Amino acid sequence: MGTNADGYERTVPMIAIDEVIKEKELNGPYPIKVDAQGAELNVLDGCQQTLRDTEVVVLEVSMFQFMKDAPQFHDVVLYMKERGFVAYDIILGWNRPLDNALGQIDVVFVKESGKFRENHSYATMNLSH
Repeated sequence: MGTNADGYERTVPMIAIDEVIKEKELNGPYPIKVDAQGAELNVLDGCQQTLRDTEVVVLEVSMFQFMKDAPQFHDVVLYMKERGFVAYDIILGWNRPLDNALGQIDVVFVKESGKFRENHSYATMNLSH
């Protein structure tokens, strides 16, 4: 949308989350929260090892392509599913001023076979499993 909305492109140093976890000798499970203005999947690319020891990931997700090369909702859901995570909750939403359409949401993803999805009952605990 141009520099008025996007600012100016600049190069900044990066370090992968996997490298920080290894360097600091941290142990999981890890919670991950990413709000990187359309670069959320790039951040997650740098923590593939860490994701193995993660139960919850919170991502800001756009419903439109607001930033150049940024993923949209369907891209993020597929990316997370391919890594064993599914949508669990939506905790915040922002409407775009243009037409008041839902523009961005914070989505909670959890490990598909993890502790937050141990029970799939709707209203009562299913004790037969």
